[in-house]
Amino acid sequence: MFNHAFERLTGRDDSEVIGKEIDILFPPGRREEALAHIHRTTGGERWETVEIPILHSSGEVRTALWNSATLYSIDGKSVLATIAQGQDITERQRAEERLRKSAAELKEAQRIARLGSWDLDTETGNVIWSEELYRVFGRDPVQPAPGYEEHSRILAPESYARMNAAIEKTRQTGEPYELDLELIRPDGTRKWITARGAAKRDLNGQIIGLRGTALDITERKRAEAALQRSNRALATLSGVNQVLIKVQDERSLLSETCRVIVESGGYRSVWIGYVEHDEEKAVRPVAYRGFEEGHLESLRLTWADTGLGRGPTGRAILSGKQALAQDILNDPAFAPWRAEAAARGYASSISLPLLGADTVFGVLSIYSAEAGAFDAAEVVLLQELADDFAFGILTLRTRSER
Repeated sequence: MFNHAFERLTGRDDSEVIGKEIDILFPPGRREEALAHIHRTTGGERWETVEIPILHSSGEVRTALWNSATLYSIDGKSVLATIAQGQDITERQRAEERLRKSAAELKEAQRIARLGSWDLDTETGNVIWSEELYRVFGRDPVQPAPGYEEHSRILAPESYARMNAAIEKTRQTGEPYELDLELIRPDGTRKWITARGAAKRDLNGQIIGLRGTALDITERKRAEAALQRSNRALATLSGVNQVLIKVQDERSLLSETCRVIVESGGYRSVWIGYVEHDEEKAVRPVAYRGFEEGHLESLRLTWADTGLGRGPTGRAILSGKQALAQDILNDPAFAPWRAEAAARGYASSISLPLLGADTVFGVLSIYSAEAGAFDAAEVVLLQELADDFAFGILTLRTRSER
């Protein structure tokens, strides 16, 4: 016996079902699975929400969610019948599958674009992150997303202050925001994101939270920084070459070169030293520019192959190659001068040898307030600058001798 809903589910009427083997109702590839449930029921077992595929007369496979009860004889020794009721869940399953597929596609799209999403409840401070956002921030997606108050440790201080102000404004006015922020991952590495946020409202239009996205723009920022460094090095090189054309004496060349390096390059400080061939193998500063504040007096400069001569200045003179200190605060070779350099805001430096015909006769040292400030392309340009500058000095000396 069956009702009209069963007829709609199977697409079959009495003549097609009554008296027939029940396995005609199941798709060929899944008959054993379905019959196993039927056999358990006829053996007296009760079903609890079992999914059984049904073969519609059109050939379509539909799914029904069933439960069942067994009717026994009065003495309880034999099974008389099975009563089963089911609900067609085919459309629900399809909708769930579409939702799963959509979610998977969204996750993949976020991964490809390196675009994470988030949702903030402003009342509780709870935050929900997408899987890609965990990846961008370098965190374990198994762990709960950090609460809003924890972002003071996730973002660089200046970035957190700007984000905090932007979110507060959005909470008050509903205006969306867009910011470039620097984040600090658990392993200490830093990344840049473009964060966008907008208000989330209830049915009454009241702001109940915020939602938004975070796009990883680290590579773009690095490319921009590299281009900026190359441009400043090119501007500095061009400026020094203009000086070389115009000046008529060595003192003016030294002074003007230092001025151009600081003003055109935006470096923190620069100084020029000449090699002395005395007993101490001293390096004599002859010109400087920028934020110096007595720094040269504290350097105790030498190019002897000893402790103090193994810093950037000594290495540049002894090797005839540029010597870099990309992280003054942590570079072991910079230890003797670290405190004095840090006090003046120096974070990285480069020392460039001034080459004569067959010897190093001086050094050009540049300091930056930014750690890791000198990339490979900039170093090449700065060495070209130092070579042009050294040639200019030697030319002026030759002219003076004549």
